[in-house]
Amino acid sequence: MTAKIKLNAASGGGSVSIQAPSSSSNNRVMTLPDSADGKILTDTYKPVFFARNNNTQSISNGVSTKVEYDSEVFDSHGYYDHTTNYRFTPLIAGYYHITANAQINNTTAVRGFDIKKNGSRFVNVDAHDDSTGAQSCFISSLIPFNGSSDYVEIFIYQTSGSSKNLSNGSQYGITEFSGYFVRAL
Repeated sequence: MTAKIKLNAASGGGSVSIQAPSSSSNNRVMTLPDSADGKILTDTYKPVFFARNNNTQSISNGVSTKVEYDSEVFDSHGYYDHTTNYRFTPLIAGYYHITANAQINNTTAVRGFDIKKNGSRFVNVDAHDDSTGAQSCFISSLIPFNGSSDYVEIFIYQTSGSSKNLSNGSQYGITEFSGYFVRAL
């Protein structure tokens, strides 16, 4: 049986090139499994985003509150919604590294920080502080996404007895949310 490569030009033209190694000592083999179907991602095509919370968002006592990371620093594919839902919904299936941090001003007691996938807690971190002043939360996880409907959001919780504000991220970048594609599923 003879292997075939089929190339379909996009409307409006374009081209695809496959070039052999420059010498026989540099032979390369690309093997695809029988079930392979999809996209080959180059480093410049992998989704990545970075956003900050640039307001002094109030976090009520005892209520899990979505952090509104409202300022995009960059978003390579437009998968992060920084105006309405404050969520990352990548449309390329794969594992993504998700990281978030936030700082609550003048709080004591318990702080909780959640990465929620599709509205349910995926990863959580809690801390208890006896000191006053600004307290930071940090969370990170590797999360699989189906490439169509999966999304993540960041929620924060505090029990200091009254509402507290998040530190404004525009000056120091201390309330941030980011993610990037790691590998295919």
